[in-house]
Amino acid sequence: MHSATHRTLPQLDDADLEAELVSSRQAIRERTGVRAEFFAYPYGVWDVRVREAVRRAGYRGAVTLDYGLITPRADLFALRRVNVPAGITLPAFEAWTAGLYLRRGRG
Repeated sequence: MHSATHRTLPQLDDADLEAELVSSRQAIRERTGVRAEFFAYPYGVWDVRVREAVRRAGYRGAVTLDYGLITPRADLFALRRVNVPAGITLPAFEAWTAGLYLRRGRG
């Protein structure tokens, strides 16, 4: 989940940052009955102050837009991810997650 208004978090003062993190989490809980456990930094933009504010807000971790796989030693508040193309077919997704890569242009 993102912040309440999807603002660039490092640009906010401490009070606005906390309000963004807490109110968005409360809104999810009220609307779904589910407690959000992980946070997604809006635009993938964060810094140490934002990371710590997310932790203090009670999240278990947060995802960035940094490309990569998660390792056992990963910082739970700076999790990398791999973008899955929206139009990918199930067979292509299965092949991709198995480590197979299709090459184009071979004839």
